[in-house]
Amino acid sequence: MCNVSLNGTQPTDASIRVLRALEAAGLEAWYVGGWVRDALMGRPSHDVDMCCSGLWQESKEALEAADIAVVESGIKFGGITAICDDERIEVTTYRLDGFYTDGRHPQSVERAASLEDDLARRDFTVNAMAWHPERGLVDRYDGQGDLDRKLIRAVGDPKRRFNEDALRMLRAVRFACRLDFMIEPKTKQALAECAPLLDAVARERVGIELEGILSTGHGGDAMLRYPELICAAVPELAAGRGFDQRSVYHAFNVYEHIARVLTVAGELALCDGFTPSMSLMWAAFLHDVSKPDCFTVDHAGSGHFYGHPELGPRRRAPSWIAWRFRTTWSATCACSLSTTTSRCAPSAPACSI
Repeated sequence: MCNVSLNGTQPTDASIRVLRALEAAGLEAWYVGGWVRDALMGRPSHDVDMCCSGLWQESKEALEAADIAVVESGIKFGGITAICDDERIEVTTYRLDGFYTDGRHPQSVERAASLEDDLARRDFTVNAMAWHPERGLVDRYDGQGDLDRKLIRAVGDPKRRFNEDALRMLRAVRFACRLDFMIEPKTKQALAECAPLLDAVARERVGIELEGILSTGHGGDAMLRYPELICAAVPELAAGRGFDQRSVYHAFNVYEHIARVLTVAGELALCDGFTPSMSLMWAAFLHDVSKPDCFTVDHAGSGHFYGHPELGPRRRAPSWIAWRFRTTWSATCACSLSTTTSRCAPSAPACSI
C-alpha cells in the first residue's frame, strides 16, 4: 500500500502497481487530470488517468511484462487501458496534438518531449496538473489556485482551445455546474464568441454534454450565465430570448422563464437530497420552446400561447432528444400543471414537453 497521499487522498494499490511497472521499464509516468483535481479538492475519484513518456507500444510491453492486462483502447491518440485488480487505468503517451480539422479531434498526434508539453495541450487549468508520489505536484498553469478561487479557466488562449475542440465549451459549463464554480471572464467571453462552432458537433455529443449539465441541478444557472452557448447547443431556445410574454402571470421573458423553472426544479431535488430526475430536467428545459410560434394578443393586450405544448414536439424538439430518449416520457408542464405522456421515436420526436 502506498504511504504517500495527495491532500489526504491515497492512490489505489492497482494504480501504484501500474506506475511502478512503467517506471521499472525506464519510463516516466504521472497521475494526471481528474484524479489530481479531485484529490486536491478532497473529493473521491473513481477514474485514474496517467501520462507516460513512452510510446503506447512501450507502455504496453512494460505492463504486460508485469502481468498487467492491456486493452488497446485509444492507440490512434497514444492511449491504452491497463486492467489491474479489476481497476481500469488509462495510460496515454506524452503528446502534442496536430491540427483539428473537424472541431473535435486532432488530425494527428506526435510524441511530446516532456510532461510540460503534454500539459500545455489540455483544456482547463484544473485538469492540467500532474502528480507523482515522490516528485510531487506539477502545476504550470495555477490549476490549484483556480480550484481555490473556484474558477474554470482555459489553458492558454481560450479561443484556440475551443477552436480545437468545440465540445470543450459545454464541458466548461458542465464542470462549472458540477463543481459550483464560475468561468473565468476571458474564458466566458470566448464561450459566447465561439458558440457557433457547436454547429459542427454531432447532436449526440451535444446532447450527452447537456445531460451532464442538467444532471447537476444547475442547468437554469447555465442558461442565465451562458445564453449564447446554450442557444447554440439548442437553437430552439434562441427565439425565447427577450420575448415579452405580455402576461400578468409572467414576470420574465420566455427564455428567462424557462431558466427559472429549470432552476426551481433542480433546487427542489437537491434540497431534498435527491439526484435530479432527468425526465423532469429535460421537461423543464424544453417545456416552452414553442411559445414564440404560438404567440397571440387578445383585445385587452394580453399575450397567449395556445397550443404551445402540442406544437413543441412537432416543430421544435431537437432530433438528438429522440436519439437520447427512445422511451415513454411523463412530463409535467410547469406552467399549466398538466401531465402529458407521449413516445419518442428516432425519426419523429413526439414529446409533449
